[in-house]
Amino acid sequence: MEEFCLESCGAKCAVISDQNLREFFEKNKDYMNIPDLKTLDDSFKAKDVFIYLDCKPSEEAIKCGENCIYMRYPKSELTDSNIAYVVRYLLEKQYGEDNKATCHSACVSKDGYGILLLGGAGSGKTSMAVNMCLQRGYKLVSNDQTVIGLFNNNLYAYGGTKFINFRYSSVTENMPYLEKRIFPEIPEDVWNEKKLVLGKDVGMELEDRPVLINQVDVIQIDNRKKRLGIKSGESWKNNFLLYNILSENIRNTTSTIVDKRGRPIGYVPSYDSEELFSSRCEMMRIINNSSFDVLSGPLDKAIDYIDNKNKILRKEM
Repeated sequence: MEEFCLESCGAKCAVISDQNLREFFEKNKDYMNIPDLKTLDDSFKAKDVFIYLDCKPSEEAIKCGENCIYMRYPKSELTDSNIAYVVRYLLEKQYGEDNKATCHSACVSKDGYGILLLGGAGSGKTSMAVNMCLQRGYKLVSNDQTVIGLFNNNLYAYGGTKFINFRYSSVTENMPYLEKRIFPEIPEDVWNEKKLVLGKDVGMELEDRPVLINQVDVIQIDNRKKRLGIKSGESWKNNFLLYNILSENIRNTTSTIVDKRGRPIGYVPSYDSEELFSSRCEMMRIINNSSFDVLSGPLDKAIDYIDNKNKILRKEM
C-alpha cells in the first residue's frame, strides 16, 4: 500500500491507496485546481485521510466520514483525475476549519500586501494580473483560485493556483508582447484557441508567503470604453457575488463523484456548517470595510487606477 500526504495552504490530507497515486500528483500538481499543492512523505499530522482501493465495491463505492473519504471502485473505470480531485473536498473542509476559504479570483502582491481581483468569467482578471506582474513589478499570488483567510481581524491571501489558460484572442488584445512567446503561429480558431502555461514560464515572479490583503477590486475590462467607471464596491449585487465566490467550493462538496464516462458512482455530503458560514460572512465584512471598488473600462486605465491606489495604501499601512 502507498501512503503519502498532500498539503495545500496549511491543509493536510493523508492519501492511502493500492495504486501509485503519488506519481500523478507529482506530475500534475502545478496544473491542478488545488492551490499550491505539495506532496509530502510524512502524513502523521494530517487531519483527514482519503483511501482509494482498486476493486469492485461490495456496497457503496464512496463512504464519507467527518475526517475520511473511502473509495472502492475499479481503476479501469476511472481517470486519474476522477480519483485525485476527491481529495479537494477534504482540503476545502480544512480551509474552513482554519478560517479560510477558496475564492474565485486573481491576486497579486507587492511589498507584502495583496490586491484581490474579483469578477465573473471573462471579466479580465487574468489579463489584469499578468500585466500587473510583468509591467508593474507585482508578484503572482494566484490566477483563478485564491485561498484567503482571517488572522487577527485581518484578511490574508495564503496562496493560490499559478497556471494560466491563455486565450489567443485575449493575448493579442491585452498582452500583445506575449503573443509570439505563447503562440508562435496564428491558430486556425483565433477565438477558442488556448494554451495552458505556468506563470513563472512567462516571467511572472511568484509570491511564496502569505500577504495581507489591503485592496479589493471588482473589475470588468472593456477596451471599447474610453473612460474608466468607478463605483463603491458595497452593494446588494456585489455582496451576492462575494458570498458566491467565497462559498462555491465548500458548497460543491455536496457533489456526485463520477467515473470516466461521467456516470455517478457515489455521493459526497456537505462539509459546510454554520461556523464556516459565519467565518465567510466575517471575510465579507472586512472586504466591505476595505478599499473596495468596482471598475469598468479599458485595461490600461484600470491598471493605472489600481496601481496608483495601492501605492497610496501601502504608504498608509
